[in-house]
Amino acid sequence: MALTLRGIPFGSVINGPGARGFNGEDHQLCQRLPFNLLGTGDKIWWGSTFAAKGVSYLPNRGNVKMREDGITPEEVFLRCIVAKPFSGHMLNAFKLTNPGIVDLLDRGFWRERQEPFFLQVFAQSEDLEGRLKEMEALTGVLHLRLGDFRAPMVAIVINYGCPSVKLRDRDFYEEMRCTFDILGELKRPLVPNFSPVESIEVLCSAAAHPAVDALWIANTVPWGSVGIDWLGIFGSNRSPLLDRGFTNRGGLSGPACLRLTLRKLEEAKWFGLGPLIGGNGIQSLSDAIEVFEAGADAIAIATVRTLRPWRMRDIIDGAKAYDLRRQVV
Repeated sequence: MALTLRGIPFGSVINGPGARGFNGEDHQLCQRLPFNLLGTGDKIWWGSTFAAKGVSYLPNRGNVKMREDGITPEEVFLRCIVAKPFSGHMLNAFKLTNPGIVDLLDRGFWRERQEPFFLQVFAQSEDLEGRLKEMEALTGVLHLRLGDFRAPMVAIVINYGCPSVKLRDRDFYEEMRCTFDILGELKRPLVPNFSPVESIEVLCSAAAHPAVDALWIANTVPWGSVGIDWLGIFGSNRSPLLDRGFTNRGGLSGPACLRLTLRKLEEAKWFGLGPLIGGNGIQSLSDAIEVFEAGADAIAIATVRTLRPWRMRDIIDGAKAYDLRRQVV
């Protein structure tokens, strides 16, 4: 059913973190013809719940050079993104570029939002101790500022799925526990965000923490993961991002990922986990319905906006109508 966190409805259709930038803005590519024929920004996303692009405590340069405003890429066609328009896939090594939490809070646009929304956070230090200190600092800032927000609720998404997030398996469970303890002090919904190739053991461990309210299974699939026909999509088993000079091989979004998402949702539901947000690969209303049927309480969409924008209204309106019908039943 539609996602509800701590008594506040967050809807049944959510934009993937980053799909609308830091404040709901479309990437400039989506603002150009033919993409803008169907509308841009809030118009094309109307009816979905906003989720902000990932932010860290300190600025993170990543792989994108920004304009003077600090949040708009200088390039229209980003070199760190390889798009396959005909198959509907995107491989990216954006590397979570952002100006830092204090800078974004000072701009005031999050404070003025009046509907429930999601803020995604991550730590970028190389070691566990450094990442936990970052989370403590970030939590301290949010603790001082969230009380000024006009939205009835802001949920905190913790990014554990992007290939550029620095995690080591040996420390993963300890890091999650400590991070949830730290962010739990905010008394806001916590939603860890995982790739659909994450193990069920990790998902069960995250869901067992008392501060965690839901699981987000919709992040990118790291290059080389089993279950993706890399050769068929890109014509090579070598990431094209390596040939562009990037060391990160990237994470994949698109139709090939949907089967992985569906299997992980079904597995999570079998283990009694939830609520669940599911996505990565949704490019039609029938895809959205499959994700609901696999156990998701809400769907997340992103790549379809760039590569199949004419399907947006059908997906958002149809998914909301479908979710409403199943609530009645």
